[in-house]
Amino acid sequence: MPINPFITNNFIDSCAFDPKYDPQHISSAEIFGLHEKLGLPLHIAHSTQKEIDHPNTPAWVKQEALKLIYTIEVQLTASERARLLDVQNILAGNGKIENILQDATHIFEAQKYGSYFITTDNRILSRADTLRRACDVRILLPSEFLSIVKKCQEEERDARIVPRRHEILPQGEGTTKEASKVRKFLYKGYIVDAVPYKLADSHQWTLDIDIWRDLGSEINIRHFSAKTTFETEEEAIYHCFNFGKQIIDGKYPGCSVEDLG
Repeated sequence: MPINPFITNNFIDSCAFDPKYDPQHISSAEIFGLHEKLGLPLHIAHSTQKEIDHPNTPAWVKQEALKLIYTIEVQLTASERARLLDVQNILAGNGKIENILQDATHIFEAQKYGSYFITTDNRILSRADTLRRACDVRILLPSEFLSIVKKCQEEERDARIVPRRHEILPQGEGTTKEASKVRKFLYKGYIVDAVPYKLADSHQWTLDIDIWRDLGSEINIRHFSAKTTFETEEEAIYHCFNFGKQIIDGKYPGCSVEDLG
């Protein structure tokens, strides 16, 4: 299953800001709307920022870019330089590497800090599968990326509105092995969703949870995370359960679910 775009970093190419043709134009606008209204993570690489700074770039594109977080150019390790060279060679094919250096950097930054790279560049898209095998980043058209976003939204909404009892571990009890079979558990009237994800750089699993209550007429939800990471998804899910219990019990400083009703 694709990584939920709401819990990872998503990078957008300058050409995908305003593709000028449908459905990509409409999809791009909707992606920016989700970024502004729902906090969908949307970033640009430092190399993309340089492109946007070009005098011929429309003023509104520059304005939108100012709202996005962008990476900073840093010195690369030996393994990172090797990966960047792989990306450059894949993009260049039989052509000259100097012609694709900027595009290669866009992709390298996206795979280093995130999971998705949104573009309308046909040269990049035609090599998307090869690039994904080389550096584990999904390269998609705006419409393709938006489709994943909507599917994840639908799945989360269905899971929260109609929780399946056999997927809920009662009162958060059980072994690590048992916990890894489910993604949510019931504790003191709250549902805790374990939503860890794998970091692109370290390949460790994060400690991320959603805690929510179904009050009948409405569903209240809050997201919590911690810096602790784990070697396996199974461990991360198990510790998500403990993390949720501590928050609900009021034992985790700075975290509270009192406003959930």
